[in-house]
Amino acid sequence: MKGTPFGYSPLVQEDMLHLSQLCVYKDASETFMRFTDLEINPAQYQRMVQYYGDELGDMIEVVPQTESVTAIHYTMVDGSMVLTDDGWKEVKLGRHFTSDDIKKVGSEKRQEISCSTYHAQMVDSDSFIASMDRIIERAVHKGREHVFLNDGAIWIENWIRENHPDSISILDFWHGEAHVNDAVKIITPESKEQKKLMAAYKEMMLEGKVLEVAALLEVNAKQVGKDIGGILQYLRRNAYRMEYDKYRERGLMIGSGAIEAAHRTVIQSRMKLSGQRWAKAGVDAMLKLRVRYESKRWCEVKNEVFKVNFKCLANAA
Repeated sequence: MKGTPFGYSPLVQEDMLHLSQLCVYKDASETFMRFTDLEINPAQYQRMVQYYGDELGDMIEVVPQTESVTAIHYTMVDGSMVLTDDGWKEVKLGRHFTSDDIKKVGSEKRQEISCSTYHAQMVDSDSFIASMDRIIERAVHKGREHVFLNDGAIWIENWIRENHPDSISILDFWHGEAHVNDAVKIITPESKEQKKLMAAYKEMMLEGKVLEVAALLEVNAKQVGKDIGGILQYLRRNAYRMEYDKYRERGLMIGSGAIEAAHRTVIQSRMKLSGQRWAKAGVDAMLKLRVRYESKRWCEVKNEVFKVNFKCLANAA
């Protein structure tokens, strides 16, 4: 199509972008050719992703949702490693959703999150925090309960304390339990005794007795001459956000499995495949497409494609 970027119609360009963020460029090219008989070199798909990645903004357009007055907002952030030309680099990923978005699956106890707003960047923590704060400002209605669930990273803890002091900060239960289990393994070499102690400490943690667990671990460690000072410091520093009995009574989530799952769906399923190595610009461009697709905001990509094409056609007229 004369006058448009790459010479293709806007619809073809959108289809190419859609396929490119789902699978590797070679597979995208083969799939498109199978259904349209239009053969386009995989390199064109890569160039198109880069082109529109430069055109798209870093953040998706957050549309405030109509929610119940009792809806609880959840924000989770974490890092995921991606192999680049400069070695392994961390991509920071954020996920925001509400309790209204949590749905039961069939008759089972299993639940799924039907809709989330994602944000991902390969940037320093300050830049990422600034972006997440803008998302939260748009998404969280004034007066709504807001919960942060995370793994205890210092930069995340400081961010919540400084920027969101009125929110509820919860340390992921499984990270806390893993630290306790590590301590038990250091103190108690016998496997049966380990399992017994781990089960007992898990119940105590669920009852909100984290400081009591730390005290018992400290006594046991001194008795056998083992050093678990780092683990004890972790538990005591985070005890104020490990009140799992209170969280469960209020029906709050205590595990950050949703962000772990997001790593796989948003980033790893497309950007951490065998043999892949990314340029920094390629990471940025692909992340912009992936977060829009997984946030169910692909309309932003479609609108950008048509806007760019109409502008080019107008300039060529």
